[in-house]
Amino acid sequence: MASADDVQPSKRDPLCTLCEKPFANPKVLKCLHPVCLGCLPSCQVGDTRIVCPHEGCSEHTTTTAIDQLPTHYLAEHEARLYERATQGERDVSCSECSEEEKSPATSVCLDCRGAKLCSFHVKNHKRSRSTQAHRVVNDLEAKHDVPLDRTVAKRSSKRCLKHPAMELILFCKSCHQVICHIGILAAKHQGHREMIEELEETAGYTKNELQDQSKSVSQHVIPQLRDSLKSVKQTMNSVNVTVEALSAEIEADVKKVSDWLKKKEEALLLEVDKDRWEKLKQLEGEEQRLQNTLCLAERGVEMVEESMKVLTESEVVQLAPSIEQCLSSVQQSEAGAGWV
Repeated sequence: MASADDVQPSKRDPLCTLCEKPFANPKVLKCLHPVCLGCLPSCQVGDTRIVCPHEGCSEHTTTTAIDQLPTHYLAEHEARLYERATQGERDVSCSECSEEEKSPATSVCLDCRGAKLCSFHVKNHKRSRSTQAHRVVNDLEAKHDVPLDRTVAKRSSKRCLKHPAMELILFCKSCHQVICHIGILAAKHQGHREMIEELEETAGYTKNELQDQSKSVSQHVIPQLRDSLKSVKQTMNSVNVTVEALSAEIEADVKKVSDWLKKKEEALLLEVDKDRWEKLKQLEGEEQRLQNTLCLAERGVEMVEESMKVLTESEVVQLAPSIEQCLSSVQQSEAGAGWV
């Protein structure tokens, strides 16, 4: 009889990466890798981040409650089958029989993780299209860690997880779920009988609908999109041409305004310079006149002062009219001068 020590872990064995034991309440990380609930705290970084422990994966999962992460039901189911196949005590009951009607197991399916089957479920295994290619042996001690070939793996993907011996051949349109013949009896599908049909039929008309939609998209939508894209490109080119023309026109107008302002500036500077030179010439003439008047006034004053010193009283009286006339002419010359 095979023991836990005899079964060597393989890449397909449902063992936790951290504890290397069969998954116990496995949780799904963001990267879809399963990890035992009890091992998750060792992967936690901070309060909300969990780093995936699988080799080559660095995906981070953010959560505020580890126990509220979704359960990885496939890993949990495979772990139960693995434990059942590797437990120390021999389990001779059929893995597919109900708890109330357990039948003795006679064979083992190597492709169902060592599931033990009674004679009835061996026949069902061979009749079902999803499991008819499985390797069923009569040796209850046989190991199950031989990898599936591609054909078996493809067929196994259609097995029901809750009822591995049953094939998923029905589709519930109300729940949008693929089920087996036993699943139709579940409480959640009660009242959905009219909404349940053969999976192949559903897949057939769904495929036809998708092909029709794809054809419609290919014949109508894609050409319209291409025409719209072409129109948009033409509009973009037209806009670019218009913008370039407007830019050139604006640049020409700006140049014209700049040239006019430059000419206007030069004319104003010439006019200002002309006015400046005329004003300076006028001021220079006035300066010369004032200088001559100043010299004449100074000589008159000097002559009066000298005359006062040498003239007698009678001479002063006699010459007074002449001196007053001279001083008066100086005053009148200054008073009549126009200075700007």
